[in-house]
Amino acid sequence: MGDAAARAAGSGQVIGLATLPLKDLEAAIAELDRAIARGFRGVALPAFADGDYLGAPRFEALWAGIEARSLPVFVHPDGARDPWYQEYALWNSVGQPVEEARFLASMILEGMLERHPGLRIIVSHGGGYLPHYFGRLDRNVTNMPDSVRHISRAPSEYLRDLYFDTCVYDVAVLDALIRRYGADHVVMGSDYPVGEREPVGFVRSAEGLGEAQLAAILGGIAARLFDAA
Repeated sequence: MGDAAARAAGSGQVIGLATLPLKDLEAAIAELDRAIARGFRGVALPAFADGDYLGAPRFEALWAGIEARSLPVFVHPDGARDPWYQEYALWNSVGQPVEEARFLASMILEGMLERHPGLRIIVSHGGGYLPHYFGRLDRNVTNMPDSVRHISRAPSEYLRDLYFDTCVYDVAVLDALIRRYGADHVVMGSDYPVGEREPVGFVRSAEGLGEAQLAAILGGIAARLFDAA
């Protein structure tokens, strides 16, 4: 986290997100306060760190600290490491949405979202597979009840508390995301510098969005989440 980024965060033009030393959670909490003091307004986290997805119980203090400081979080995986994914660039095409699904399953089933309902989490790439294919998780509420021992609602209900970006590369997927979770839980993503060439045009191609919904997705929701409105 550098001074240049901090100055940009205070300018009203760019909002800086802090990264944290997740191998040392005490240092990570201290970094949250340093980030706030320097004008940063959110946190960027990976899906996985040091052997665990971030819903693991050992990250409890991290999420409690983020919630207590009312900091929004943007989650972007850093790539699937399984050797199978390395051929054909599957680490990117298939692996990234798998990693997002694993992060979300971890956060839901370990009860992290249950214990910290004030968290504001934006998940990259539309949240990966899970926002569209959660039926098997919900089925296990009755079929395998031990799998949902840490939560009080159906797993899919926790997804409605999250935010998802628009970097999904297929307008039909974007349409489905907006229909299921509402335009007020979708924010524009660009995946810069390797993503959508026209991210605004991509959002505008979604079905049936009014001007108010477009304005929200294209910036209004992000401005509210990062307290930059």
